[in-house]
Amino acid sequence: MPTKTARPPPYKHDISHKFQLADSHNLGGHGCFNAGVFIVKRISTGENAVQKRYKTEDIRNGTAEFEMRVMQKYSHDNIVEYLCGFVDETTHHEPVASVFMEYCDEGNVNDVLKEHFKLDQPMAENKVWHIATGLVNAVAFLQYGVRDACFNPEPPKPNWTGVLHRDIKPDNIFLCSQPGELLPRVVLGDFGQGYLVNDDGKWGRQYMFGNTSTAPPEVNAGGLCAYTFAGDVYAVGATIRIICEDTTQAGLAGFPFGSYYSDVLTVAISDLTRAEQFQRPRMDIFGSLMPELQHSALSRGSHHRFGPSYRDFDQRQHQRHRRRW
Repeated sequence: MPTKTARPPPYKHDISHKFQLADSHNLGGHGCFNAGVFIVKRISTGENAVQKRYKTEDIRNGTAEFEMRVMQKYSHDNIVEYLCGFVDETTHHEPVASVFMEYCDEGNVNDVLKEHFKLDQPMAENKVWHIATGLVNAVAFLQYGVRDACFNPEPPKPNWTGVLHRDIKPDNIFLCSQPGELLPRVVLGDFGQGYLVNDDGKWGRQYMFGNTSTAPPEVNAGGLCAYTFAGDVYAVGATIRIICEDTTQAGLAGFPFGSYYSDVLTVAISDLTRAEQFQRPRMDIFGSLMPELQHSALSRGSHHRFGPSYRDFDQRQHQRHRRRW
């Protein structure tokens, strides 16, 4: 894991001259909160980074600076690392802003799903659990300040200001290779729709900007239902479900998860995606159960858990894309 050092808050002047474009391909298109996402290289060190440029309206309404400050403050091994950023509203005809983040060399989970889909090859269950563990750790930290909910559970941090992500989905989960490790580090990114829980306990009003695939039912139903921590819990479960369903051309939704994946994983997804908010588990408590759940799921010996066909697929992937996935 990368060494975490204190990062400066967003600068008030343009610092983009400290980086040079490494690839002109726009990785992210023009999303709701960006004017392009590019791989760049820090001139002083030669390290790769990712630059996310912001649209004018999102600089003026404070979205750009908010996202940078959240990433700067909420530093965690399973959250994409903030390197630096700037919001310059003084020296240009239009304001400009960019955030520079760690470069995740193995892409995002959606990239992986597309490769599995092409080969009609579901993701092995141990790797589903690996993604789920990183995601649960990230969300438990955002909500309660618990740094390692899955392997070192602790009570919620006192006086913690929680964060609602509100856009958890495969595209926003990134993978970073780790020297000497078979599986990559899983990190949650893109806080463009993030929201801090107010000191008075009020929650953010819902808006998902078209992403309904992982939105909880209380949001998809419309109206003015508030988006709470339980909404992000649902999104975690929905994301894991998408990973299980979308890796084959036939899809796994047409028959029970248990026919390919373990009953334990099926039940975990069902618990996280319960229709009623109050019935969903709290993320830090669910995380404390993860090691036992994963052990139970993977110890049953099914060839689907780690199967040789998947190892063969891994090798083809590694040769073709230099990925371990």
